[in-house]
Amino acid sequence: MDPLQILDSLNKKEGLRTEAIQAARADKDSVIPVFLRAFEEVESPGQTNYKAALFFAFHLLGEWRVNPAYPVLATFLRKPPDIVESSWAVQSPRRLTA
Repeated sequence: MDPLQILDSLNKKEGLRTEAIQAARADKDSVIPVFLRAFEEVESPGQTNYKAALFFAFHLLGEWRVNPAYPVLATFLRKPPDIVESSWAVQSPRRLTA
């Protein structure tokens, strides 16, 4: 699977994306730039087509401890709540505890 196919596979609506997660882990050097670009491109609420993929990408980048990802993810998380919340497949912890 190439990096864009991995991103698309992580974006499936149903089930755990085991094959895509394993493919990303096997080729992390290629998928890291694609994951980071997906976060950088989110500029407005509901803009991304990769809601589920961003959730998995966020956790994979954390698992891999990708230092260059920290500023990108911090910038993404500092965006207005309506942008961040509309970009996830799941609700943010802030929303869950409100």
